[in-house]
Amino acid sequence: MNVKTHLVSTVLLLVLTGNAIADTYSTFQTKRFYSANRRYFIEVTEKKHATLYRNGRQFRRIWTRILPELPRELFVLNNGSGVAMVDFYYGNNSNPKAPVVIVFGVDGSELARYLLKDVADLSRTPATTSMSDWYRDAKLATDEHALIIQTSIAKYDRSKCGNINSPDEADKMWKICIATVPHENLVFNMATGRLISRENVASR
Repeated sequence: MNVKTHLVSTVLLLVLTGNAIADTYSTFQTKRFYSANRRYFIEVTEKKHATLYRNGRQFRRIWTRILPELPRELFVLNNGSGVAMVDFYYGNNSNPKAPVVIVFGVDGSELARYLLKDVADLSRTPATTSMSDWYRDAKLATDEHALIIQTSIAKYDRSKCGNINSPDEADKMWKICIATVPHENLVFNMATGRLISRENVASR
């Protein structure tokens, strides 16, 4: 058995015994998240300090606050009036109570937050020890009035991650265990943070 096959087999054994595997992320460094027109950006430090700036020859600070976690994604409106945070940089720990969608208003105050259990079908979502892989895509609507998130679920039932009897089965089972398909389109109002639409797209 070569090294690659051994690693795949080991990872699969972890999946089968605990329905979760270990994974790692690179260290977070101070990062800027820009609006589409680049007139505004949020700078996030390793200590979760987030500052919204008006971009230009000289940056103008609009507001500063501490985020609950380091973000996986941050969306900034073109007029700087709103910000949406989606998931955690280091993973949501597959914790149903992790706040994975947060909408902030014009002054940086929190308008709404949604927990992992509110937006994902955790009984059907692939998971590692640090992350529930609950969504495929997140973006602002063209008019920026809404945040749109497409959630995902496992393509195959977890019971299909059965016993491993050969290296070939290890490769096959790995692909089955991580494959996902679209589940729902969630639409959040950026002015209020309210979840205004939840459409099942699995049958499309």
